[in-house]
Amino acid sequence: MIKRLTPGEEEVMFIIWKASEPLSTRDITNSKDRLNQNVVQSVVRRLLEKKFIKVCGIAHSGPSITRLYKPVIREVEYFSNVVPKDTLKKVVRHYLSKVNDEEELNDLKQILV
Repeated sequence: MIKRLTPGEEEVMFIIWKASEPLSTRDITNSKDRLNQNVVQSVVRRLLEKKFIKVCGIAHSGPSITRLYKPVIREVEYFSNVVPKDTLKKVVRHYLSKVNDEEELNDLKQILV
């Protein structure tokens, strides 16, 4: 069972999930103005311990060598485990009520079948 992350851990995971390539802690810190390098390093350490991310390489960052991280747990996998099923059903119903594109509805039906 996947445990719920803290808000800070979720914030870092959102950045990692949205990235198209592995990130360093500096990349994560630079992606948002209000992030602090020390805090990001601490959060990354916790995410490694919880096995949400893994080290997937190294890169040069100026004169230093830095680790690169990528997700182990996918975003959809995380939310499908931490959001109650009743809430997921409500979200899906709400989303379906807003869809007014026939092609998108057909795509969704294919997924559900």
